[in-house]
Amino acid sequence: MELIKSLFDRYFRSIESIFIAIFVGILLGIILYCNIPVASLKVPATMCALGLAIFYIVDVIKYNKLPKNKKGDAVLVRIVAKNKEEYEDIRHKFGGQFEKFIKLNGSTINIVYIPYHLIEKNNYKDEDKIIKLLKNTNCIFLTTVSIRSEEIKDNIKYVTEFNLGIIHPAYVEIIEKIFQKEVNILGMPTARLEFLKENKINVLEVTAQRISIVCKYIISRAYYLSGNMSKALKISEELYEELQVIEKKNEKDYDNIQKSICKLCYDIHITNMIYENSKTNKNIEYVEKELDEANKYIKNTYRYYEGKSVCAFLKNRDIKKTQYYIGCCKQIEDKAPWKYSKAFLKAYCNESEGRIAYQYKQAFKIPYDHVQLISFIEDIVEQEPDKNKLRFALLLLYLKIGEIKTAKDILREYLEKEKLDRLEENTVSQLKQIYKDDVINKLLEDKK
Repeated sequence: MELIKSLFDRYFRSIESIFIAIFVGILLGIILYCNIPVASLKVPATMCALGLAIFYIVDVIKYNKLPKNKKGDAVLVRIVAKNKEEYEDIRHKFGGQFEKFIKLNGSTINIVYIPYHLIEKNNYKDEDKIIKLLKNTNCIFLTTVSIRSEEIKDNIKYVTEFNLGIIHPAYVEIIEKIFQKEVNILGMPTARLEFLKENKINVLEVTAQRISIVCKYIISRAYYLSGNMSKALKISEELYEELQVIEKKNEKDYDNIQKSICKLCYDIHITNMIYENSKTNKNIEYVEKELDEANKYIKNTYRYYEGKSVCAFLKNRDIKKTQYYIGCCKQIEDKAPWKYSKAFLKAYCNESEGRIAYQYKQAFKIPYDHVQLISFIEDIVEQEPDKNKLRFALLLLYLKIGEIKTAKDILREYLEKEKLDRLEENTVSQLKQIYKDDVINKLLEDKK
């Protein structure tokens, strides 16, 4: 009976059988119509034959149709087993645990399973076909659970292989380049597990938990890469808390995932900080809060100290604290943009032209967005017009980007504020060490 059902499912419920059903339905309808002697029964009998054919066609289409995620984000799970009984066993034991872990902390991620009878038909390894599969099911990524059993003495050994792959069309290019390798590393410890029949469920529980964590991480990272920071942060911080509980239980093999989640939470907060910091009317309190949040996940990075130095200056003009944070930046990375901050402070603190010029000469060895820096200094000059040495800093920066005309205007304003007719010879000599002689000659040509 089972063999007959298997043959029926495989051959008589295949998509190809629809054409046979259409042909048989039409042929049977014609035969009935032509051979039934009672005229009043011809049409009903023909309609019944065609109706049966239509019912069969609809049943075959539904049978061969992949399930589709209707709302939210979903993981597509493909369980490869030797028979339907083993498929149902794994789906019940593994799937139950998988759903339990992936929905932990109120997660809205859905699980979509490829039915057993459609596994072989959708057992793709080709990237283009998998992308199409994900489009058809409206899922973010696919994970495959493959199980085979081997007889050993008086027991059965199960070998389980897990394959995690994120290939959502919207993210494939970015994700393949940025963190496909990372995903592979996270999946490695569950790539192959061997266990005996009696302890099968325990291993599946651990594996389901691990895969659910990696799945949530991947979805959160995908949101981050697509710019949806609120969803990325919600999932990643929930996951971080979940890992804290696991860590307290002293469970092993979660170090790589823990590091990746910390890095993701850090990246999200830093990105939020950068976005806010790019605004004209930035909220410094929010910028500092995001920096402090990022620091909870990865401690004392260059980016953290750099951001804190800016906050210390903008909030309270706390020069001592700003210098401390710049010093921390220097300890982390000697050749880095902190040199621009140091040069800026020299100008803000009204040090000599020579010292300011020297510091900017050192800073110019480091690539930087000079236009953004000019905008920052101009904002400070607007707030504190008496800080005239900042105009000298602007002069140096405008010369660096080749804006000679603007530099001449700033020089004129700078000299007026300093009550001078021209720059000192020592300063001119220093400038010629930084820029070409003809650049400085053009700058000073109306000032001789």
